Amino acid sequence: MKRVLLEGLALFLTAYLASAIDPERGLGFWAVMATVTLVRWLRPNAVNQQRERLAALLNDMASIQNRLSRDDFNARQVRELLYDVEKRGAVFSPSVFNLLDRRIAAEGKSRCERLAVAR
Repeated sequence: MKRVLLEGLALFLTAYLASAIDPERGLGFWAVMATVTLVRWLRPNAVNQQRERLAALLNDMASIQNRLSRDDFNARQVRELLYDVEKRGAVFSPSVFNLLDRRIAAEGKSRCERLAVAR
């Protein structure tokens, strides 16, 4: 109900502005009225889509940070998640990937050592 009242108020103010520009309610009135109304109706969709995309990126980045906060995180999985998030617009320093690659290499060495000890 509140949204309907706000839309009615916005239409009234737009009509008031348009009648100030063209008091005879001719072509100028309708051009201003239609243009302002269309911009108001169409622009929020683009803004909302951008906001939703950024919120999804932020949510994914928070999920990755949550994984990184544990000592036993899977570095390969985190690296792939970072690549996916980066493809959608996030920007990370190359040093982040360098650190993950070092952790992956260290995990690989420790696995080889454990296999050698087990034999």
